[in-house]
Amino acid sequence: VVHLSIADNGPGFEMKAENEAKSLGMQLIKGLGKELRGTVRIETTQGTRLIIDFKKGPLTDQMAYKKTDTVDNEA
Repeated sequence: VVHLSIADNGPGFEMKAENEAKSLGMQLIKGLGKELRGTVRIETTQGTRLIIDFKKGPLTDQMAYKKTDTVDNEA
């Protein structure tokens, strides 16, 4: 199991369901947890801590990155 924890020591913030649904950042975090088939926890006391736990394993076809050619537009 991989335990990813990101934290700061700021004032924290109040989690409200209506604000959470509007927040692109929160949607991305929850989407990442779902994509990894893991759990997401957010603690907002004594700063803010984001914790994502997931099982380490091979990437699924849905998560695999496709290598693409890039074009350099510099003249």
